[in-house]
Formats: sequence, structure tokens, C-alpha cells
Amino acid sequence: MGNCAGPKLVLTRAGEAEATIVLGMRQTDADAFAAQELQRYMARISGATIPIAAQAEQGQGAVILIGTLESNEPIGQMEDELMVGGKRPAAEGFLIKTVEGKLVIAGADSPGVVYGVYTFLEMLGCRWFGPSEEYEEVPCNETIVVSEIEVLEEPAFKRREIRSTGWWGIKNKLNYVSVAELGDRVYQWGFKQPSPILHCFSQLLPHDKYFESHPEWYPLINGKRSFGEGHPKGKVQLCVSNEQMRAE
Repeated sequence: MGNCAGPKLVLTRAGEAEATIVLGMRQTDADAFAAQELQRYMARISGATIPIAAQAEQGQGAVILIGTLESNEPIGQMEDELMVGGKRPAAEGFLIKTVEGKLVIAGADSPGVVYGVYTFLEMLGCRWFGPSEEYEEVPCNETIVVSEIEVLEEPAFKRREIRSTGWWGIKNKLNYVSVAELGDRVYQWGFKQPSPILHCFSQLLPHDKYFESHPEWYPLINGKRSFGEGHPKGKVQLCVSNEQMRAE
């Protein structure tokens, strides 16, 4: 894969690892997770488990650096080389580049690191068509060799969301996600919780707070203002023609 004219990096050969994934001494939780995902999927592809090491424990063979300029010192030392067309990736962007015999997956931030790893796996042939492994496509290739790579990606839209995507959404570079598998970890990394946009009137203007003082904000049903009594989920519509309600 990559430009066949450049030097080749052998990551796995005949089902055996010939590379090391290297994290920085200041690695973040997101860096570590991204490295584990790269290790997991490359094992599914090749049968080889590529070891993960801290910077001070670099192994022999090809090196895969994962992190940001701040979290992985060797990446920071390559700052001037980690540019494409004179620029570095913006927020949530990433760079995948072969530099001095190393494969660098560098994010502008933690989401960028995670996106970068999944994009490299896509370059190896992985696809994420649905929210479980049943809908993933993972190729079989015991020998993984990469040539010269230089890819910079950054999001075209600040908000990227599809309802109820789970972890699959992050693999497809969404940034507003509901990810029960990891709890609040992903929000500490910089991913965002979806805001209420469906069936959410009762959250925006809860009746126990507003109905008594502003019954006119709620629907008129059979001549009577109602806040949804009897609805199995407590859902309620609002009187959307009321200008004061809309202002609130």
C-alpha cells in the first residue's frame, strides 16, 4: 500500500510481527486505546500480535508511532517534518506519514489520534458498515507492508452526528456519539454527547418546572391545557405557536 517508489516498512510477515507500536511517556488514555485497537485489528488481519511499548522500550524492526506532538516525544521531535503542503491538521484532524523508517499516526488531539488509527486500518482494507463486528469487513493478509504514505485529513464539518451510532460512529469519524461500551471515557477525550434533538420537549421545558406558571406553553387538548398526563414515557408536545415559549 502507499507509493511503491518509497522505502518499504514490513509490519508483519507470514503471520509474525515485525514492528512495534510505540507510545510516548506522556501517553493519554486515548493514545493507549488507539494503540490497542490498531493491535487488535492488525491481529485479525494478519494473525500477528504487534507489541505495544512505551517510548523508552522501543523494540527492533519497524516502529509505528501513535499520539500527538505533546503526548509522544518522538512525534514532537519530528514536528517540522509532520506537515503536508506546509500545514498541520486542525482540531480532530490527523496525519499518517512515513518518516525516517517510521510510520507516524499523529493526531491534532485525542479524537484525531483515534480517527487516524481507524483510517490507517481502512487503508489496509477494513470497513465499518454497521454497529457490530457482524457488519465489519476485515481482510486476511499475513504479510503487511507499507510504502511511502503522506495523508492529512481534517473534518469539513464541526458537528458530525447520526443518532444512536455507538462506537461505530467514531470509526466513521463522527464526533457527537453515544458510546455505552466505554462510558464517559470518550467524552474526556474530546468526543461529545449528542444533544436532545428528538422527542425532547419534556427535557427542554419540563412540566414540573414550567406548567403551573405557564400552562399556555403546553398543548390545548379537548379544551384543556395538558402536559402529557398518561403518556407511558412522560413525553409531551409544546404549544409551538406561543412566542414566549419559543423565546424561553
